[in-house]
Amino acid sequence: MMHSFLIYGGTQDSRLDAALNLAQNILNRNSSIESEPDFFKLEIENKTSFGIEEIRQLQRELNQKPFNSKAKVALIPESSRLTPEAQNALLKTLEEPPGRSYIILTAKDPSLLLPTVVSRCAPISLASSFYKELTSQEKKLINDLSQLLSQGYRKRLDYLEENRELFSDREAALVLLDTWLKLFSKDFFLKESSHLNLLETAWKLLKVRSTCAQTTASPRNLVEIFFLGVPENILEK
Repeated sequence: MMHSFLIYGGTQDSRLDAALNLAQNILNRNSSIESEPDFFKLEIENKTSFGIEEIRQLQRELNQKPFNSKAKVALIPESSRLTPEAQNALLKTLEEPPGRSYIILTAKDPSLLLPTVVSRCAPISLASSFYKELTSQEKKLINDLSQLLSQGYRKRLDYLEENRELFSDREAALVLLDTWLKLFSKDFFLKESSHLNLLETAWKLLKVRSTCAQTTASPRNLVEIFFLGVPENILEK
């Protein structure tokens, strides 16, 4: 299960609202968690940057056992304010958070963070207008993925066989994967209840995209592994 998330796009306020909403979901709370003992937030007021000491403070908080919940959640708002040294100090914690803990980062754009930080987080985009800018073909591909995630393994494998041209070469496959990643937008998560399962799915797809771009592995085989690694009927209503 993915335990680190990056919320980007939108406004600073909307990113914070989304992060707090996700934290509430993780801690199974229906009201504000600002005073929740199992929730920790790095305070950004009057600070232009976060250093290694703030990351050590966060790590100390996460190393403590949950007090009132089954998990602990740490929030780093506007994480682009982390110095490069602080981001490097955070890497291991992002990859392997201690115990049952979760880390949420927000940023205006992922490009403002080190790629090694971004690759360790499940992405959540708050962009509100991207769907209007898609072509009819892109909208169809996104709808295809949504349907496939609502179906079983057999249907998913049949799709691979029937749409071989989508994986005819690496560039075509990367275009497809970039389009599929747009499924996981703010509006999508707002209308779905099983946030954590869906974030895990988004992260797996992001890893497929990264592997496809950086290795010579077969794009079709990578997508097949992705389809078989996501539970059947995950979006079934």
